[in-house]
Amino acid sequence: MGKNRSKQKKEKKSKSYLIKMPVYTTTSIDNLEGFFGGISFIDLVNFLKRKLDNFQPITSPNRNQTSITVVNTIEPIDVNIGAVPCLLLKVSYYKTNVYDGYFESNEKIKFSQNSKIGSDSNYILFYPRIVGTENQTCFYLMVAYEDPGKLNNEVAKLGKLISNKVFDRPVKNIKISEILQELKEIGTIPELEIRFSSLENMDDDIDIKYREYLQKSELTKSRKQNFRNIPADTAEELVMDSGANDPYQKKTSFYKIGKKEFRITKKIINDTSAEINEFGEKIFNAESAITEQELKNKVYNIDFMTEKMNNVISNFLESDE
Repeated sequence: MGKNRSKQKKEKKSKSYLIKMPVYTTTSIDNLEGFFGGISFIDLVNFLKRKLDNFQPITSPNRNQTSITVVNTIEPIDVNIGAVPCLLLKVSYYKTNVYDGYFESNEKIKFSQNSKIGSDSNYILFYPRIVGTENQTCFYLMVAYEDPGKLNNEVAKLGKLISNKVFDRPVKNIKISEILQELKEIGTIPELEIRFSSLENMDDDIDIKYREYLQKSELTKSRKQNFRNIPADTAEELVMDSGANDPYQKKTSFYKIGKKEFRITKKIINDTSAEINEFGEKIFNAESAITEQELKNKVYNIDFMTEKMNNVISNFLESDE
């Protein structure tokens, strides 16, 4: 009897879900073109709106995949985070050029190359920042609202694309030397994850008698290493190792310190000369738990979203001081 009651209590217990809200910093507006006199938050919001006036659908190929991402509409929504006017974007996008998959409801519909698989409810916040008095630096904090129905970093990728292609304000890359210096001041790194990956064309490995039928042959390699409580100097040696003998084209290192995440990416961009592109990012990873009821009824409510983002921005500003 007691076991049945315990089982009933577990069944009645409400499920919870996580909304992830990573915060990125855009590059600054250096020349402040079109602004006269003192710059205000409203000016910075209107700057984005003017860019949206000329919006045309964005087409972006997905790296190493056949699928193509198309951002087809962006709806601007005026909101306030505390006393600061901000711009919330509702983004509609779809993927096409997908060769496999299907949708099933009353009947099974197989995707064709021209099928569009999309989503209309993707929300990204741009929070204006003005630093300094006489020599002002203006930029934006970009918050991606990754609700529980989204794939990993799905909305963040859209936000980066829009910030770069529409607003001409790409997410800021940080000098690797600055990242390493900040990490040295921390001393011990709680979590370090290093991912290696590569993609090779394997068409020549197919017997010649089959080659006329071949569409594509690729070999994907990946490897992951995880470390805990590693000294910053030792971590730097691992991360900055050129890996001359490694059969990988890309190496991404993730330093995780609380809600802050530092990323250092090294890519071989020219196989013949082994030319390497290196860049660093600093991300503030925030999340908020919601109930199943909130997921069903509130997850896309504007007031609900801005309340969640308000908390994230407040925590970010406190941690960045």
